[in-house]
Amino acid sequence: MTESKTHSRPSKPFTSWRGSHVGIRVADFDAAVDWYIAMLEFRLTETMQHGSTRFGVLTLPTDDAFAIEIIANPNGAPRPPTATCPTAML
Repeated sequence: MTESKTHSRPSKPFTSWRGSHVGIRVADFDAAVDWYIAMLEFRLTETMQHGSTRFGVLTLPTDDAFAIEIIANPNGAPRPPTATCPTAML
């Protein structure tokens, strides 16, 4: 059996940070939310609308410590092709 090792670098500025959520931009809000609920049993715990942009917070089935934020704007600019993105964005 292999022993799990934590690769901690105490001298780095973000060592003690913990992620609370990640945002994902989607084309179809309802389809994305339905998929996360049906396939991964996430829970939709919050929704908000600002203009034509819809936001939703999906949390794990039994834990609210981490969330996925779904962001959908049908009038938003399309994502540029990967080939045109700077390497830092990939």
